[in-house]
Amino acid sequence: MNIQINSVNFSIAGKLNFLIQKKIQKLVSITNNLISAEIYLKVDKPRSYKNKIVEIKFHSDLGVFFAKKKYKFI
Repeated sequence: MNIQINSVNFSIAGKLNFLIQKKIQKLVSITNNLISAEIYLKVDKPRSYKNKIVEIKFHSDLGVFFAKKKYKFI
């Protein structure tokens, strides 16, 4: 499976990259239909650490699946 991780407005640390790879491999162990994954990590406002966005797109034999999550610290 091809996993592509992109970050916008910041660089990815080794631990974060490892965590993403581990979570994707866990998902792959559940289903064998996945072909590739595109992960986009974004910072909505670069001056603040409070707004982060994750977009995940999976390509599989069944179609394309997309999820987006915006995380805000309180």
